[in-house]
Amino acid sequence: MTNHELESLRQEILRVFPRTEPPRFEDITSDMYGDSPGVRVSFEAVRWWSANNKIIDENYNSLPLLTPTAFHYYLPAFLLRSLERFEPGNRTLAFTIYSLSPTKISRKDPWYSARLALFSPEQASVIRQFLQLILADETMWDFYEPAERGLRKFWNKENFEGL
Repeated sequence: MTNHELESLRQEILRVFPRTEPPRFEDITSDMYGDSPGVRVSFEAVRWWSANNKIIDENYNSLPLLTPTAFHYYLPAFLLRSLERFEPGNRTLAFTIYSLSPTKISRKDPWYSARLALFSPEQASVIRQFLQLILADETMWDFYEPAERGLRKFWNKENFEGL
């Protein structure tokens, strides 16, 4: 993967995701069990474009806990952090890929469909580009299966046509 390709995708992420106010504290996770309270505290009042690397890296596995609104809002921060350390050992990258391609969930699952419904066709295109970068890099072979599943099952262009 070239630095130019990574920077190009980074700029596209910054362009297509709006800089709006973050979700309210109570809208970050859907419950207050397990790790959810800590996730709420970590992301309270954090704007996605200014989220520091420490917050993202400490919450690398928290994407499944986010409400659809918070997932849509904070995913760009996770994508940007993944691009900064675009290497197989990056846990943030790994869990970002997994969050884009859950294994035992159907495309019509209400929980995941609610997440997908918030993404514009342009934003979905950026996510496809991210997953395609994974497939284009031979060092990322461990992630080929989830990236292919994400492209085929959830982020394909047909799922976002007519939105």
